[in-house]
Amino acid sequence: MSVHNYVQSQRKQGVREHIRAAAAGLNPWESIPEDRLAAIGRRCGESEIADIIAILDGLSAERADLPDWDGDSPADIGRAQEFYMTEAIGRLEAARAS
Repeated sequence: MSVHNYVQSQRKQGVREHIRAAAAGLNPWESIPEDRLAAIGRRCGESEIADIIAILDGLSAERADLPDWDGDSPADIGRAQEFYMTEAIGRLEAARAS
């Protein structure tokens, strides 16, 4: 299962809906602007934090299950993990601190 499909297949939609809304109108190669990420952080509560943790756990499990010959998927999963750790959780912490 690809990273994109994994994230899309999760039942809870809280934080993913916020991210989709923040990415609206952007090209796939564009990063979500800082002000939009900060807005996500301000709207996140306990259920969104639980969503992020579940996503990170699932990505870790998917990465562990990859065959040794697969060289691209670990990098893709790593980018997704980095996004959720730095962009989502980092902005959430910053928003809660202010």
